[in-house]
Amino acid sequence: MVNLQGLDCGENKISDLEPLRILTNLQHLNCRENKISDLEPLRALTNLQGLECWENQISDLEPLCALTNLQILFCDKNQISDLEPLCALTKLLYLSCSENKISKSEIERFKKAMPNCRVDS
Repeated sequence: MVNLQGLDCGENKISDLEPLRILTNLQHLNCRENKISDLEPLRALTNLQGLECWENQISDLEPLCALTNLQILFCDKNQISDLEPLCALTKLLYLSCSENKISKSEIERFKKAMPNCRVDS
C-alpha cells in the first residue's frame, strides 16, 4: 500500500486520516464528504498533487503548508477562515474554497500572494 498513488475514500464517515500518514507516494486523495477535522496526518504526503477534502469539518489548513507539489485543492464547505498556510504552495494552480468562513479581504490577499492560482470562492 505504501506505493499507492491515488485514493478515493469519500463519503465514508471517516474522522481520522492517521492511517494515511504512511502513504508518502500518494499523488491524489479524495476524502470529501466525511467527518474530518484534522489534516495533520497529511503533512508528510509531499508528493500529493491533488486533494479533495470538501464537505468536512476542517478549520486549519496549516498541515498542508509542506505539500509543495500540491496543484489542485478543493476545500469547500468546511470551517476554514485563513488561507495563509497555502501561500507557500507555489505550484498551486487551482483552489476551490466556497462555503467557508473566509472573508473577502482574505480571498483578495490570497489572490495577490498567489497570482498564478485560480480561486473559486
